[in-house]
Amino acid sequence: MIIEMVSQDGMTLKRALNMQDDEEVVRAAVSNAGGALRFASSSFRADRSICTLAINQDPGAYAYVSREMMQDRGLALLVLSKNGAILHQMPASFQNDLEMASVAVKQNPDALLACTENLRDSFDLVLVAVKQSGIILKHASIRLRGDRTIVCRLPIISGMIRRFCPLRSRRMHAHCISARPV
Repeated sequence: MIIEMVSQDGMTLKRALNMQDDEEVVRAAVSNAGGALRFASSSFRADRSICTLAINQDPGAYAYVSREMMQDRGLALLVLSKNGAILHQMPASFQNDLEMASVAVKQNPDALLACTENLRDSFDLVLVAVKQSGIILKHASIRLRGDRTIVCRLPIISGMIRRFCPLRSRRMHAHCISARPV
């Protein structure tokens, strides 16, 4: 009976106090609602397979995994491949990790905001972000805001160029736009 309930609404695990330590019930709950992980016993919040189930259902369930699981590189990469914005909730070591940042930025260019200054000066990372969203250039290093290759990849949004790029870059962008085939 309880498994049917949590299979239909995983969040009912909150009310099933005596079942939060039952593996079958917890699996059914997090398969339906990843956020139900918050109501699971601490042993399940430290169980890689349960955490993976929860995150596959809802990447936001990362907020409820144990501290040990938060340091799990594979789990973190899974989360970031589904929701790059979660990078800001991850340990600082992951925010300064090029592989983690690349996965996050490919999924969501706004993840560049969670990256360390060092990574915001990474040409390849910033180029990936700018190709998806030109406005993200404002979070790149000053050096890269003036880089010809990056500036020429920006979409034609002159207000953005005026606000975030040095004068030299604005001129470069204007030249790149005029040189683009129609």
